[in-house]
Amino acid sequence: MVKRVSYFLLFLLSCALPLVHGSENILLGNAKGNYTQVLVADDAPESTVKIADELATCFKLATGHSLQVNREKDKSPAWPVKLYMGNTRQAQAFKDRLSGKNQDAFTILVNTPQEIIIDANSEKALYFAIFKFLELCNMHFIMPGADGIVTPADKVMQIAPVQLTSVPKFESRLLSWGALPQRPVWQEFAYKHGMRENVRFHHNLHNVFPPSKFAATHPEFFALAGGSRAKPVSDEDSGSWQLCFSAPGSAHAAAERIKQFFADNPGENSYSLGINDSYDQCECANCQVLNEGKKNRLGVASVSESYYLWCNQVAELVCAVYPEKKLGLLAYDGTIDPPEKIKLHPALVPYITYDRYMWLDKERKSSALAHQQAWQQQGVELGYYDYIYGEAYIVPRLYTHHLQQTLQAANECNIKHFYAEIYSAADWHDGPWTYIVLKLLWDPSADVDALLEQWCVAAVGRKAAPVLQKYYENCERFWCNEALQSRWFNRPSMYVFMDFTSRTYLDKLPENFQQEQAELLNEVCVLSNNKKRAALLRQAFDARSQQIESYLEKQRTARMQYRIIRTIDKSVFSDGMGQWSYWQRESSNNDSGGKFQYSKTHGKQAPGSLLTLPEGAKQRPMIFWKNFPAKAGEYYEVTVWCKIENYPRNGEVRLEVKFLQGDEWLDEIYSTLISADISDSNWQQLKCYVKVPAGPQKNIPETLRVHLSTENTDQGAVYWDDFSIKRLMPVK
Repeated sequence: MVKRVSYFLLFLLSCALPLVHGSENILLGNAKGNYTQVLVADDAPESTVKIADELATCFKLATGHSLQVNREKDKSPAWPVKLYMGNTRQAQAFKDRLSGKNQDAFTILVNTPQEIIIDANSEKALYFAIFKFLELCNMHFIMPGADGIVTPADKVMQIAPVQLTSVPKFESRLLSWGALPQRPVWQEFAYKHGMRENVRFHHNLHNVFPPSKFAATHPEFFALAGGSRAKPVSDEDSGSWQLCFSAPGSAHAAAERIKQFFADNPGENSYSLGINDSYDQCECANCQVLNEGKKNRLGVASVSESYYLWCNQVAELVCAVYPEKKLGLLAYDGTIDPPEKIKLHPALVPYITYDRYMWLDKERKSSALAHQQAWQQQGVELGYYDYIYGEAYIVPRLYTHHLQQTLQAANECNIKHFYAEIYSAADWHDGPWTYIVLKLLWDPSADVDALLEQWCVAAVGRKAAPVLQKYYENCERFWCNEALQSRWFNRPSMYVFMDFTSRTYLDKLPENFQQEQAELLNEVCVLSNNKKRAALLRQAFDARSQQIESYLEKQRTARMQYRIIRTIDKSVFSDGMGQWSYWQRESSNNDSGGKFQYSKTHGKQAPGSLLTLPEGAKQRPMIFWKNFPAKAGEYYEVTVWCKIENYPRNGEVRLEVKFLQGDEWLDEIYSTLISADISDSNWQQLKCYVKVPAGPQKNIPETLRVHLSTENTDQGAVYWDDFSIKRLMPVK
């Protein structure tokens, strides 16, 4: 709301204003009061006034006093510094600075000690501009929430003379936080640093064809897989079905819904044709003719020819009415390759899915760039879909220099859009990562070392900042050097993103890494001018140290020498499943799921084995399991052989050892997981050595449970044989 005060108060404030502040900086406010009025256009909408009010609120946080916000016609001499915001009369003379630039461009001009102009090409850009202005005034937003707001210690808000016009290099700059409870506060933080979605592209076919509207009337629109048409369980189901892209009339039906969307939402400039998040591609005769049974670069069935032909048909119909609209989509899984037989409609904007951290490997980078060049030959706008987690990694996963090089190269190749799954930690674990990512998306040429220093100074003060900076530089050095030598990075059956469920990157953690990091954070806590913020960083480190130590302890256990005390169980499955049980997550649509069977014909040395058949499991976990008594401090060797047939590259086959107390699972840090090599079709042995944890009284285990598990596939077969578990004694 636009504020007004009495003339008497105006007089008092004018008397309180210091005339000189010792430098060329322009004083905007201090603990005594704010000496600046924000002026919006006389006809400015309330949304512009709201942005001005947010600036005033930030000033109050910094100085204890709000800025005055008025219409331009109501400006008062009582506040000598006049900040003209938005499309004011005063800004008209400087419109050439923004002419021809994109909708997110803004300008900040400090023309005289009495006049500041902030103008932008859109209201969102004006919002971005006020937070850049606050940065120039030494007020920073380094993390979500109140603890991430950094105000000048002396409560002085001032700005140096500046003539700034800022234009983002990427038109779309979007990060996601999944289902985190903190998601709204993370989004708010990111918007302050320029996050913007200009093209919708995500999984969306379940919204284009809601089953409640089309399943009964047009069952032919839904993919034919396994001999029957898909039957989605609800309109929200985007993970169990795909479309039949060759179905007559489906492109027309989609176009009609999209045109209605644009008619109902004239402010929207894009709509998503992103495939559903499902591997159940259509197997009908028409789709098979179009796709010719090809495999794509991921080794999965390609549906690029049928899908992109369908997208072209939709785009033609939509753009006949709305020629300026864009239709985003995902180059993902079965659609990851560009079509070979057609040129894409210019309205289509594919996002190429890939974890470009993997470009630290020269061969993978070369292959991915060749794939990107094939897409560029289509001549359409392109986006990057990346995976830059985040919370999943218990050593802060920073690779800012590599990311900068990737984004700079993308900008030079005219990649216009960027999206990433980031899933940042809510407890400051990954520190400046999200902040630096957002800064680079606006300007990939930014100095990442300077950004890190700026973040550290804001977080813990100038004395502690160099120490904290070294802490994060150590993290980046690990992820860009030692981690590249790990099983985690060199897994042969890699998909489009790194396996964030695996912690085998810790195999290459330097011996004294954790100790050095702890010492650095201890020093930060001593030197910091903000003890609370320093403590948050230390708490985030401590919260994961136990997990890291538990993993390293497992690795030490695996390297020890043992003698066998006794064999507890040896299952060769010659006469059936024995005492083994099985489990799979119940399907939401009550289908039959995958199959657990006994094979009389297959075996490692003799016929007889357990058999997992994932077809029908919808990629959900399938587990053979068996319990064994356990006692804290005891050592065991657990071994099983498996043979994998016809598995996709992203499938999982694992030996897992977990612990229970009664019916309660112990913390996952006590579990051990060994993954099979999906690319190996021969019998292979999975073996692990485990020490039964001797944790706090409430966590003393009573049961050791073995899982023989499969996941992330609905095809193929896994045979399990020659299982054994042995009690061991370390040899000193």
